[in-house]
Amino acid sequence: MSGVIGVSPNMKSGEVGTYPAGHVLQVASHTASSEQSHDGSSWALKAVPLVSLILKGNKSKILVLGNISVHGGGANNVVCLDYRRAVAPVGESTVNTDNISGETYGLATKQTKDYWNQLHISFLDSPNADSGVTVSYQFVFRNYSGTTVHYLGHSSVEGVITISEIAT
Repeated sequence: MSGVIGVSPNMKSGEVGTYPAGHVLQVASHTASSEQSHDGSSWALKAVPLVSLILKGNKSKILVLGNISVHGGGANNVVCLDYRRAVAPVGESTVNTDNISGETYGLATKQTKDYWNQLHISFLDSPNADSGVTVSYQFVFRNYSGTTVHYLGHSSVEGVITISEIAT
C-alpha cells in the first residue's frame, strides 16, 4: 500500500501514470498586498496576485480560491468580483477570459459602504487545455452600476489566489 488514496502500490515515485479523477495534481498560490482603483462598469484587471501552472493533465479542472479586500465610498455602492483566466498554449497566442463564471455580476458582490471588507470567492474552472499549457488566474472587478471608485486590495492586507489542478 502506497499510503496515498487512489495510487497503485506498483507506481513508483516520479513515474508517469494516469491519476484517477479527482486527484490533485499540483497546487500553486500567490499573495500580494497592493491597492488598485476602478470606477467603471466594465471588468478591470487586478495586476497582482497572479498565479500560474503548467498543466500536467489533459482537460484538467482547476479549483480557484481567492481572498481579497474591497472598499468603496458612499452608502449604496456595490462592487462585483470574478477571475480572469489566461491560457497560453506553447507557440500560440494567449487567450484571456474576463469574468470566467459568466455571471453578469461575477462570483461575488459586496455593498462596500465606506469601509474595507474581505471577499472570498471560489470557482471550479474548466480551461479545456492539454498538458504543457500554462494557465494563469487574476482578479477582475467592476461597479454594479454607476461610477463610484472602488478599491481592490489593500496596501497592508495581502490578497491571495490559490489554484489546484484536478485530474478528470
